Amino acid sequence: MERRDDLARVHVSGITFDFEYGELWRGIHRRNPLSFKKPYSWTVYKDRDVYMAEDWRGRIRYEDDDASEVINACINAISTEGGVIFIRSGTYTLSTPISITSSNISLIGEGKETTILNGQISDDYTIKIEGEPYPNRLAHLRIENMTIASISPSSRISNGIFMKNVKYSVFRDLRFRALREYAFYMGSEETYSSITSCLFENLEIEGIGTDTVPSTGLYLLQVDDCRFVHTEVACGTYGDKDIHVHSCKHLSFLGGFCGQSNYGFYIDSGSWTPIYNLVIKQFNFENLARDIIYVVTTDRGIFNLRIEDCSFHEPNTGYRAIKLGGSIAIYSTEIVNNYFLGTAEIIEVGSVCSYTKILGNDLKSSDNIIDNGTNTIIRYNRNYPTVNSGVATFSGDGTTTTFRIEHGLVSTPSKYVVSPLTPDADASRTITVDDTYITITFDTAPPSGTDNVKFGWWAEV
Repeated sequence: MERRDDLARVHVSGITFDFEYGELWRGIHRRNPLSFKKPYSWTVYKDRDVYMAEDWRGRIRYEDDDASEVINACINAISTEGGVIFIRSGTYTLSTPISITSSNISLIGEGKETTILNGQISDDYTIKIEGEPYPNRLAHLRIENMTIASISPSSRISNGIFMKNVKYSVFRDLRFRALREYAFYMGSEETYSSITSCLFENLEIEGIGTDTVPSTGLYLLQVDDCRFVHTEVACGTYGDKDIHVHSCKHLSFLGGFCGQSNYGFYIDSGSWTPIYNLVIKQFNFENLARDIIYVVTTDRGIFNLRIEDCSFHEPNTGYRAIKLGGSIAIYSTEIVNNYFLGTAEIIEVGSVCSYTKILGNDLKSSDNIIDNGTNTIIRYNRNYPTVNSGVATFSGDGTTTTFRIEHGLVSTPSKYVVSPLTPDADASRTITVDDTYITITFDTAPPSGTDNVKFGWWAEV
């Protein structure tokens, strides 16, 4: 790569002029250091087949036919004090990864659809962000407003972003497409809480994987205290997991879409740390081949999972919209105010689950829930009644001793109350329940009459 000293570039009426700085030009800058200053440390752009980098005064400092050389040179130039690298619209072909190993670095594209980093790096990442373990993690990074892809001349040979040991950083308005295996791989097996306190906003992932390499859109390993706001993932034909959460804690996924893969969310605790405090809210799930949200424990438990205000298409035969299981305990899961399509068994609570709450969901059938857990609370779900009450009125005939009330619940009540409301109903009797009826059996048949045997009743599964 060629480094250019004191070369300026001016564009006038579509014509480009390059010229050397003279002593007068340098003198102007010495008298007024703010003159000609640009808002970025570096501006990168493509001029015909050559990639250029201008410094904050508009002087061309680097040029090369490989964009990765130019961008990495700019990063190295600001590695000590930090700065902002602005990448103009265009397709930037990279033969080696963009490497960030210092804090306070920002890569800002001109447009999510128009600034394209085209990785041509076989089985490696387009951007690699690698800090040191705690307490020396990288901090205050920004990557915004660009597409990360692996397209012409070779498609789907590179991955997207790899990141480990990072905190207090923002990743916003990023689009990932036509990548090999991972769009965004964050975390490390070697470091506890490798990624912490970061914001991810407006991520779009599509077309990931090949016929020989199943793909994962977002892979999170040892990620702590991060927010994902409006995340859309559709890995496509070769997708395996849209979002894979592994040994993480304090994560919020707020708004988004998963589709065209095997799993929407694949959540497993693994052997490093338990999973704590995971929220999935306002997601739409469509066209997923297997379990839409699959939660499984192996060596560690999962605690405090909340799935709220989501919309689920009907899962394929034999699979679930939400499946909770594994070999280690899953505690305190809340499935609240979601909308489900399908009349089959779509929510499965495994035997390792305790204190699961399924509340206020829009279900389509009383067959929608399989509950093998402990202390599960299922209440206020449409088409899945677990509490009911009313007044039952009968007319005695002097010979009938048995009267039945259809309670309308999904299974046999565990609690019930039956109270006589008329004198003829207030006689010696026994009460039994099954999955359909509350049965009242009198020792002696009530006398004949019209509506003379009346009960108030309440039952709860």
